[in-house]
Amino acid sequence: MFKNFSPLALSVLGRQSELIELALTYHFEGIEIDMEDFAKRAELRGLDHSRRLLDSAKIKIGEFQITTRWESEDIVFGVDLDKLPRLAEIANSIGAHGAYVTAMPATDAMSYDECLEFHRKRFTDIAAVFHKQGLKFGIGLQAAPSYRVDKKTPFIFEAAPLLQLIASVDSPNAGLALDTWQWRLGGGTLDQLRELGGDRIACVRMSHPVGEIGDEPDERQQDFPGQEGDTFNLEVLKLLAEIGYDGPVTPIAHPSQFKGRTRDKIVQSAAEGLNTMWEAAGLCPVEDEDEEGVAAASVVEDEGADGAAEKSAVGEQEA
Repeated sequence: MFKNFSPLALSVLGRQSELIELALTYHFEGIEIDMEDFAKRAELRGLDHSRRLLDSAKIKIGEFQITTRWESEDIVFGVDLDKLPRLAEIANSIGAHGAYVTAMPATDAMSYDECLEFHRKRFTDIAAVFHKQGLKFGIGLQAAPSYRVDKKTPFIFEAAPLLQLIASVDSPNAGLALDTWQWRLGGGTLDQLRELGGDRIACVRMSHPVGEIGDEPDERQQDFPGQEGDTFNLEVLKLLAEIGYDGPVTPIAHPSQFKGRTRDKIVQSAAEGLNTMWEAAGLCPVEDEDEEGVAAASVVEDEGADGAAEKSAVGEQEA
């Protein structure tokens, strides 16, 4: 498994080269990109041109969220599904680990059984596209009660039903998009993860609860992993190593935790928290080598005048 930087999750803005430089400076081995934006650039300017900075940095591509309108009516979903093979092909060509979506926590339109079958069919169709390109397809949950307010039928907001849904998807690459805060809130356990196995975990996003989680948990109660008393994420990380998980581990937090911090401080805090977990779990310690700085400098130089005018291909526009 590898430490992964998500500009999207951290609300970090910058040019493509700047975000890659941040990843390398703080010893992230991978980065999450806006794959649909990247695919558009690849179609417009060519794949070789669009991937040149990623190649120069020698950085891995972690998970990416898809915007396929799978919750919509058949005709809309069909249009988006037809576009998905090209996206999967481009993602595979740059070595992306996989894609992820989030199951509906509740619905007004269907009964529970109807919603389950709806998810099974849609996710089977999507997973099959990514399976052809050797990519993982992760399904996550939103466990906070705020996602179910005023909805007629509660659906996937707990770990056990999510695992049942994943098992029903007829594609071997379908697995869990593990968010450790949501997982614990949804009653998820380490034993369930162990039983699932490393091959069925598509991606991992880690955050640590701020304060006590009461009857009405608030997503603002998410800070970076590695805080004092963060035993759950530590046990998760040890378990992931034990069961052979080989994908991205991405530190996340709610934007309210970033108040008063600069872009560099946000990324530094995320990296330090994850590094704390990494070392406590007995994984390879972070080594202070020069290669990251050299690679980061070459990325900036390679971007040149042409890249200075571009929006970031890692999902952010320049500030």
